[in-house]
Amino acid sequence: MSSASVTGIVLAGGRGARLGGADKGLQRYRGRPLVEYMLDCLLPVVATVVISANRNLDVYRAYRHAVVSDAANDFAGPLAGLLASLTAVTTDYALVLPCDMPLLGSSVPARLLDALQCRHEQLLLAADPLRQHYSVFACRTEPALASLRSAWDDGVRSLRGWQQRLDCGVVTFTDTKLFLNCNTSDMLRG
Repeated sequence: MSSASVTGIVLAGGRGARLGGADKGLQRYRGRPLVEYMLDCLLPVVATVVISANRNLDVYRAYRHAVVSDAANDFAGPLAGLLASLTAVTTDYALVLPCDMPLLGSSVPARLLDALQCRHEQLLLAADPLRQHYSVFACRTEPALASLRSAWDDGVRSLRGWQQRLDCGVVTFTDTKLFLNCNTSDMLRG
């Protein structure tokens, strides 16, 4: 798949409740802000990037990518950030990552996009042998956005709840370490 047809989205607009309210995307893991790891994952395979953030907007804008905020300023969850972000996407495909998986690497995004191009599903989730990762996925922008708007209007507020409305598939990765989720202070020190 040509990177020109893909926009990468980094979901960094959360409340950071497990980190005492800290802006998770700007927390450091091995000396670097988490958002930088996610940009490293995306930039080899996408044409543009949108960062979903609800605070420290100037810091995120310094990375020279589009920054969007939720329509409401109440930290309504990743679905609110995704709705704002997908609305800004003009490419045929979107690749969505959370801001807190620094070991993901570029192979996961590349493989998700390759699979999406070869398969018929509207959305493909990443999984490992232990679980599905609902915040790591590639999708066809138009049907995903239409479904997301409908789900939001119906009161759905979880990624999983929305994704169940789509023709959704899974791409399984054998290495569970790729999906290290740094959402606590202990994990950040890892």
